[in-house]
Formats: sequence, C-alpha cells, structure tokens
Amino acid sequence: MAKKTKKAKGKKSKGVTIGALKDVQANRTIKSGMYTAKVVEVEPGEGDAGDYLAWTFQITKGKEKGKSPKKYYTTLAEGKLWNIKKVLSAIGHDSAESDDEFTLDPTECIDMECTISVDQELYEGRRQSIIVDFGDEDDSEDEDDEEEAEDEEEADEDEDEDEAEVSEESIMAMSEEELEEYVTESELEVDLDDFRVISKKRKAVVKAAKKAKLI
Repeated sequence: MAKKTKKAKGKKSKGVTIGALKDVQANRTIKSGMYTAKVVEVEPGEGDAGDYLAWTFQITKGKEKGKSPKKYYTTLAEGKLWNIKKVLSAIGHDSAESDDEFTLDPTECIDMECTISVDQELYEGRRQSIIVDFGDEDDSEDEDDEEEAEDEEEADEDEDEDEAEVSEESIMAMSEEELEEYVTESELEVDLDDFRVISKKRKAVVKAAKKAKLI
C-alpha cells in the first residue's frame, strides 16, 4: 500500500500576485492599414520632456474590431503642439482651431471617432502595432472595401475548389452519405439501393457521372 506523503510542518505555499487580466490583449498585432477607431482612454502624464497625454484608440470596424494598437503620445510642450493638434483635428474636437490657450478635459474625448493609420515595429524583439498617422474617414472605408473584396475572392476560390474536387478518385473515396448527396445534387441516373457493397455503389456513381459528362 502506497504511503501518504507528509506535508512539511510550518511551510505554506506562497501565492503569486498577478495584475488584472481583463483588459490585457494576448495578441496586439494588427494588420497594417487604415481603420475607423474611437478614443477609449486619455491619460495625462509627466515625462522628462514635459507633460503629455497618452491616447488609447480601439478599432470599431472590420476584422480587427476591438483591438487597440500601442498608446499614442502627444506632448504638451510649447513649440511641439502639432501632434496634439493632429489628434484633436482627427477626432473633430472644436479646440483644434482654438485661437487662445484652453483647458482640455480628457473625458470629453472618450468615444470620439477618427481614422488611424496602423503599422508595425519591432520593440525588444517583439512585433507590435503602432499608430503612425491619422487620415480621412474615406480612407478607412476603402480599407473595409478591400477586405470585403478579399473575402469575396476567397469565397469564390473555395467554391471553385469544391467544384474541381469532384473526380473519379474523389468519388471512390466518398462515404455512403456523400454518394447519396452527390447523386441527388447532380441528378444522376443511378439507384444506390440496387447495390449492397459500397465499393459497387461508388463504381456505379462513377459510371453515371461519366455518362453525364461530369467527370
């Protein structure tokens, strides 16, 4: 009889503290292109070069919907405000054309939409998606149209492949249910009930298919 292993007295297993995983993306890589996105977070911060805003955008359309590229940083340092002007203009914020100094409430920007241009870069050996520019809404629509066109082409190719797969060899590999389905769809003049052995059923279907000039 196996002996039970005794636990060491006075020793407790230590747990490992892990941060919240709900908003962690396992795969941040996004296909390069133009996307419609919305602002989901704007975080003020302070760095060596001065104050900044860290923007988080989330894609709202297409295959990459729900994904977010790396945070986009806009410095608030005087003389370098062109970047934040670009972002505010892209999301349609009125302050982008302000004549005077103003106070921006980051929460006002949440859920505002724009078009982002996404590309990829290597950082510490890992590929990650970054925002490289902001564009017009029409740009993202063109990207969506291209994706739809690609999907249609792939679907057409799959259909062509399915049609091309029917041959004498493929028929001889069909199950009884597949034979019945093929006979029905192709309207072949053959009664599978006349044959008990599946090999003979297959040969009969091949003969009927040849007669109908399908193979």
